[in-house]
Amino acid sequence: MDVGGAARVAIAPLLGRAVAAGASDLHVMAGERPRLRVHGEVEPIEGVGPTSAEDVERLLAEVLPAHLPADGAELDFSHTDAEGRRYRVSAFRERRGRALAFRVLEGRPPGLDDLALPRDILRTIYAPGGLVLFAGHAGAGKTTTLAAVLQAFCERRTARLITLEDPIEYRLAPGLAYVEQREVGNHCGTFAEGLAQATCAQPDAIALGELRDLETIRLALEAAETGVLVFATVHAYDATRTIGRVVDAFDVEERQPVRAALAATLRMIVAQTLLRRRGGRGRVPAVEVVHGCASLSTLIREGKEHELATIIDSSQARGMRALDDALVELVRAGKVLRDDAIAAAVRPEQVARLTG
Repeated sequence: MDVGGAARVAIAPLLGRAVAAGASDLHVMAGERPRLRVHGEVEPIEGVGPTSAEDVERLLAEVLPAHLPADGAELDFSHTDAEGRRYRVSAFRERRGRALAFRVLEGRPPGLDDLALPRDILRTIYAPGGLVLFAGHAGAGKTTTLAAVLQAFCERRTARLITLEDPIEYRLAPGLAYVEQREVGNHCGTFAEGLAQATCAQPDAIALGELRDLETIRLALEAAETGVLVFATVHAYDATRTIGRVVDAFDVEERQPVRAALAATLRMIVAQTLLRRRGGRGRVPAVEVVHGCASLSTLIREGKEHELATIIDSSQARGMRALDDALVELVRAGKVLRDDAIAAAVRPEQVARLTG
């Protein structure tokens, strides 16, 4: 079936092409050819012409849930196609009109081994309470890592888990745990409202799609202080920036109490980025792991997170690892190119020296 050019463009064939190509994303915007993101690289779909502004609006209408306004400037929701495949959809406006981004979702979360992630991350699921943060830039895979950890939680703990997502990306299998997945905008109004309701329901653990605003961060810290195990993602590149992102969300006069709360509740930060695999298609994760400990708590309370590298260096035997160290290991193992690792480094000169 023709999905572009002179033919009337439709969403089902475009999504079918994305799945067949093993793409992570489909991008559609007015005046451009639809593009796929395959192993991190964006490329146009062969044989498909540019979509008009009217095409894109019609594509949106095909997938937009009834509870969302068609004229909304920014929309985020999930879509399930006729074959049962699921997608996360972002619709927004740019200078030429509407643009759409579809993220292809797996039905069930992958395992940590499937993602080539350190199994030490799993120790977080047994924490009696506190805060576990998964950090990274957009597209770094932090949501997938969180989903893998939550699935492990469901399989191994007899506990109650509530997730708040925008939208629900992976469907967790209950296992030993009792899990409730709620979608922001559908099952609750906002992350903050959903989090307030979830905390009152006395769960053992809460998972948040993202710490995206002040009120959500505040409520997450409060829940962690009461003994709830709170998992969340943060848009930050490494552990140092993650701590800063949480603290700097508050006004100056509130930051010291927030530092005290974070120091008392932080159990782990997992920060990651994805790099092109050397000599083949696919991507490889570089992962920073920081465990909560007495020295980390002191550092946070005193506002010295810029000294975090020292703690990581002295705690490698206990499973801590800096992002730059992970990059160096990938280069030495022949998994990624040296130039790609240097470009992704927190301290490029150090990675260049260690891989030269």
